Amino acid sequence: MLWNDRVSIFQISLAFLLLTFGTQVLAQGLPNPYRTVPAWAKLPDGREMGAVGDVATDPDGKHIWAVVRCDAPRANFGYECVDSDLDPILKFDPDGNLVDSFGAGLFIWPHGLDVDDDGNVWVTEAVRRDRLPAGDPRAHQVIKFSPTGEVLMVLGTPGVEGPANNQFTSPSDVVIGHNGDIFVADGHNVDGNNRVMKFSSDGTFIKSWGKTGYGPGEFRALHTIAIDNEGRVFVVIVQIAAPRSLLKMENMSLRGLNSVAPAEFLLMNTETFSLQILNPTI
Repeated sequence: MLWNDRVSIFQISLAFLLLTFGTQVLAQGLPNPYRTVPAWAKLPDGREMGAVGDVATDPDGKHIWAVVRCDAPRANFGYECVDSDLDPILKFDPDGNLVDSFGAGLFIWPHGLDVDDDGNVWVTEAVRRDRLPAGDPRAHQVIKFSPTGEVLMVLGTPGVEGPANNQFTSPSDVVIGHNGDIFVADGHNVDGNNRVMKFSSDGTFIKSWGKTGYGPGEFRALHTIAIDNEGRVFVVIVQIAAPRSLLKMENMSLRGLNSVAPAEFLLMNTETFSLQILNPTI
């Protein structure tokens, strides 16, 4: 998914914060081209909408893919699909009708999703170790599906976390470049690997960068990853810390750690829910 698609998702999330908490934001004051379409997604057979982990646009520019974490109650947040027989990967047509689904039984907490230029669907499994049933092999992996749901590739060592080049710890998101390179945000937890992993299109490890921390090239709880039209990689980090949480957007060239533009920080005060945009030079 390109950065433009991810920006739209981020704008939707930001709008939710504004509506919910009455946030005052330093913004450009530009007109909002988006409108809410209530009850757009239609699920069959009385299925209720579970938590949505991620969405992406199909290469046809019309259909929408979504990771929906089954239909478990919020009390099961973090492992909603552990005992479910529902498909968590859903494809909708422009009118919100469900036209395809797959992935039942393969995930516990599916989190990130991307659709590559060939229409293949990539999904990360980000369940935390304390939510993982003993011996369950579904954790710490990234799965590539064909457009019809056939498993084409598995990255990581299923069910086993770790820092090795063939391991993840709760990978939160994945994005595929136009050349087929695979970038994985590893991972969702503050005490995880806190790195970006890069693989070739056939799954061969190329390199990784990042470590736990607050400085340039350091991460805490990677949450989303994207590539813009110039081939730069953007990573969003969510760090919960009193008295404010920090969403850090670092951009790096596809070559690795070479920064090509200032990092952008969004600081959200957890008391007033006000947002401030800063642009430090790195």
